Amino acid sequence: MKVLKSKRNENTVSLELEASALELAAHMPDAFKKVSKNAQLPGFRKGKVPQKLFEKRFGTGVIVEEAINRVMNQVYKQAIDELSLKVIDSPTDVDLDEYVADKPLVFRCNVLVEPEITLKKYKGLAVSVEHKLVTDDMVTEDVNRLLGAQATYETVDRAAKEDDIVRFNATVMVDGEPFALWTRDNQAIRVGSGSYGPDVDAHFMGLKKGDQKTFSVTYAENAHSVELQGKTAEFSISVDDVRGKRLPELTDELAKTLDEGCQSVDDFKARIRQKLTTRTDEANEQAKQKAIEEAVMVANPLDIPQPMIDRRAMGLVAQFEREMHQRQFSLQQYMAITQKTIADIQKDFEPQAKEQVHLQKIFEAIATKEKIVVTDDAIIAEANTLSKRTFETREAVESEYGDAFADIESFVRNKNVMAFLAKSAKIKVV
Repeated sequence: MKVLKSKRNENTVSLELEASALELAAHMPDAFKKVSKNAQLPGFRKGKVPQKLFEKRFGTGVIVEEAINRVMNQVYKQAIDELSLKVIDSPTDVDLDEYVADKPLVFRCNVLVEPEITLKKYKGLAVSVEHKLVTDDMVTEDVNRLLGAQATYETVDRAAKEDDIVRFNATVMVDGEPFALWTRDNQAIRVGSGSYGPDVDAHFMGLKKGDQKTFSVTYAENAHSVELQGKTAEFSISVDDVRGKRLPELTDELAKTLDEGCQSVDDFKARIRQKLTTRTDEANEQAKQKAIEEAVMVANPLDIPQPMIDRRAMGLVAQFEREMHQRQFSLQQYMAITQKTIADIQKDFEPQAKEQVHLQKIFEAIATKEKIVVTDDAIIAEANTLSKRTFETREAVESEYGDAFADIESFVRNKNVMAFLAKSAKIKVV
């Protein structure tokens, strides 16, 4: 095998390759076996025709053609390895010189490869980050959220507002006919829940007991209720009752019930503040990392070939499907509700996929330039965090995770690179 020419233009490499006559000849026996597999001649079983009789009856062309395909594939792979090309798609524009017996075989092709990145600025990145703090209002809101499980609803003499329960009688017409599910007395809506569709709740805001109202709502083509998709529903309602949420008084005893680790109201609130502080600190750290990621991508632009984006987007679709499965929901159900195809969903993930590929290439380049290594101990620690098992060696992790081992290694490397970037970044807290 010879690489006669290798020329790169952005993300495309043009190759001119040569296979020797001996390399081609080495593929002839297997080529004959394949093309003669279904051949039949009188006196011979299928696939058992001798080569000389086969060539006399069918010619040598089909054998040579198969051998050429085989040697081209072999030479192409050898060239990719020799040139250390990171190929991301099948070769295109394949051009084969005319075959001459006992002469070298020459062909050309173009191949799409991963982009090369020349790092520009990545140290001392200037970023602005909002640093959030836990407030008393946040603690009160969380306390009230937990008390909500113990709440009762009581009749109120005022206009309905969000989170109130309104009991009402209704006639709902669709296409001139009563919509049976909602045409009845003594039904209820919790204002803001969207149980009758996202546009209905607003019409209940401000209503009082005894009020009557007519209104219409046009439902989207992908509405949850198939009977209402693209239809307009005419509502005629009368309000029987408005009930507001009443939270119970937070006492020491109730605090113990809500959180067994608490002994008093003050203890309960302190534990909530601590949990909020932990979540807020994590959110602040994520915001800082996101700001650094955005800054390093702006400072190091990259032309990413579409196949790399498509491949990553397909991975995100698969991840999305796994997450829905964990929630007892299927991708097919999601597609039915949203009226989207797999191609549509993949398109939705493209911006995220493009960003992830861009960032990964930058991080790989930084890790190489700064000699940021991934230690076996770090890989083992990460695997132990992900798994219920306890691993002792890198080899044990590789054996357990197989192809996914590379993802663990990449994740740890990215953490190390992010720590390196954060350490040098000029962070302005706003």
